[in-house]
Amino acid sequence: MVDKHVVGKETQSAGKAFEQRLKNSWCHVPGAWHLRIVDAGSERPADAVLLLKELRILYECKRISSERFSISGNLKSHQIKACADFSELHENNIGIIFINFFKEGTDRTFAISIMRILKFMYIDKKKSISIDELEDMHATELKQYLAIPYEFVYDLSTFEERIKPWKW
Repeated sequence: MVDKHVVGKETQSAGKAFEQRLKNSWCHVPGAWHLRIVDAGSERPADAVLLLKELRILYECKRISSERFSISGNLKSHQIKACADFSELHENNIGIIFINFFKEGTDRTFAISIMRILKFMYIDKKKSISIDELEDMHATELKQYLAIPYEFVYDLSTFEERIKPWKW
């Protein structure tokens, strides 16, 4: 029998490792300022704020073992609201969800704005998004590389240029 508490802890640990890999990746982007939002035990709006040359980003990381990302199942309502509200505050703000799909034979990471996810789900009356649908929506896929021995990071060198046109 599988101990759900142990599996839950392993999943949480893998999620934190994903967040850390993403954070480490921003160190390779000149001028990027990464500020982790401290977990105060209540409704933290997202994982971090990122300041780039032309964009301010509020983002949440999700690592899922499913083939579909469910907005209501994978995000809390206050996270959806915070990312959407942040996007609407200023034209250079964008609320982003980084989604890491991991399943046997799959380890792919995408970045997509919360506004595009909400629009897709509203217009197409969908409750979840597949990898194929993210590709059709031109979500930004992040590729990994070995930065230093034993440390993989994401290639974010052109992230700002790739994500900016896709705010909405």
